[in-house]
Amino acid sequence: MWQGCVAGSSRRYSCFRRPALVAIVVIAGCSSGYDSKSDVPRPGSLEQGTKVGATIQTAVTSRTNRQGDSLYAIVSREVKDASGGIVVPAGSRVAITVAALEPGTLPALPDGRFSLSVRAITIGERTYAVSADLAEVPHHLEWRTAVPGANESPAGGGHPVYRDVIVTPGTPIVFTLAQSLKVSAR
Repeated sequence: MWQGCVAGSSRRYSCFRRPALVAIVVIAGCSSGYDSKSDVPRPGSLEQGTKVGATIQTAVTSRTNRQGDSLYAIVSREVKDASGGIVVPAGSRVAITVAALEPGTLPALPDGRFSLSVRAITIGERTYAVSADLAEVPHHLEWRTAVPGANESPAGGGHPVYRDVIVTPGTPIVFTLAQSLKVSAR
């Protein structure tokens, strides 16, 4: 970490750390909400087939989550209508439901079962129900056995073996509106 020192009276030095100053400047330059006029959503509509990118904020695992659980994502980049106006600003919240979630089992269902469905988008203070098709969600699988402390290898030492489906926070998703979305004035 870079430090700077300034000579003072009686050979005392005042030292400061530059990253703290940089952090203050960076934080002051960041904002949430709709500060700039370019980020202000306006009434408008998005056509069927519009793609929306978002980032999942909640972890999902077949070890602890179940079908019907709720999670959310944040819209990654503003979504504009045909005339270029912002209808869904970056940072809007997307409500998602776990539609199917089962760990993989050998040999019947080695990759498990996993799907999510998009329910709604919250823009400012208003929530809009949406119908959307969600592209395949990136996830990974982790081995586990049914008996805690047993051999954790895929062979499982004779115990049933599962492959947990896991989605980590920060996972990008893309969904396509199955119907048009009309956003009204705030």
